[in-house]
Amino acid sequence: YSETWSNLSYYSVDVLGNVEDVKTFEVKIDTMPPWTSILCDGERGSAGWYTSAVNVTLVSTDLCSGVNYTLYSINGGVWNTYEGPFILSESGKYAVEYYSVDNAGQVGMSFTNTVSIDMDAPEVTVSEPLATIAESDNVTLLCEAYDENGIDRVEVYYDGDGPMVYYSSTVNITIPDLKAGAHTVTVVAYDT
Repeated sequence: YSETWSNLSYYSVDVLGNVEDVKTFEVKIDTMPPWTSILCDGERGSAGWYTSAVNVTLVSTDLCSGVNYTLYSINGGVWNTYEGPFILSESGKYAVEYYSVDNAGQVGMSFTNTVSIDMDAPEVTVSEPLATIAESDNVTLLCEAYDENGIDRVEVYYDGDGPMVYYSSTVNITIPDLKAGAHTVTVVAYDT
């Protein structure tokens, strides 16, 4: 990088030979714009998702004139002056755009990071004969799982045994050879 700080000295001499005092001023050359990076802190889930609120910190550097200010925008909204860490506290996808301006007036490169938060559990429904009496030793259940961000898998347990894993949000499950008596079927859905 080419950033320099120099002192320039000058003086004048008149026609009679009088010499003025030497004056000095500082010359600052800053040719490199500032750089900004993002740090996100929250509970990590799978596939780049967070499962908790996320604390966002923007870190700006400029090696010569220093950072004057940093701006950020969320999902294309208004630009805010960064004054310290902020929290993204609701489920959703957030496009965080940010950049800095140094004291020489140079605008740094703008970056956008997507922060994906899902703090909501998937919904699961199981069709009859749940909590009813079946008249066959083969019982078929329709399990449906829903999550706004998609279902990764459904796990099914019969009387505590399992899991049988299905990679679909809608599953027809046939439980064969059930003995007479009460049985427990547990369905657990995992979102992406």
